Amino acid sequence: MQFPDQLKITLASQSVAVDRLPAKPLSRDTETRIEELKRWSGSDNSGVAVSYFFRQYALFVSAQFHLLTYQNGYFKCAGKDLVFNRVHNYGFNLLETHVSSVHFKTIDANERFSAFHYILHEQTAQLIDEFRSHIKHTKISRTNQGIGLSY
Repeated sequence: MQFPDQLKITLASQSVAVDRLPAKPLSRDTETRIEELKRWSGSDNSGVAVSYFFRQYALFVSAQFHLLTYQNGYFKCAGKDLVFNRVHNYGFNLLETHVSSVHFKTIDANERFSAFHYILHEQTAQLIDEFRSHIKHTKISRTNQGIGLSY
């Protein structure tokens, strides 16, 4: 099945790029990625830069919840299969999540719980664990995360 162009456009409004190559990708190496995030977010603090990353990544999580609700599908891939691109929109430095449509999986309504679980407890947790091994956060920093993406 070819991924619908209209859905690509809808996801783009949530900073999700499907089947597009990133122009300015973040490094896949976590330490290098943190340094890139510090420069891109304008912070000298690693914790602030990682918090910035997860606030941007939350758009991808939200987009997946929308896909589950209205399209009966989501991107079933490991966090390491996602690519994050630096973009400048509306005068702000932002991040875009790039994903391949080959990871899009359609599901039946009775599989939604498992899909939500996968998104939060496997895909997202993998990214959190990658950063956690390189920086430490205070409880306050973790509490400030928008949709519970504490690390």
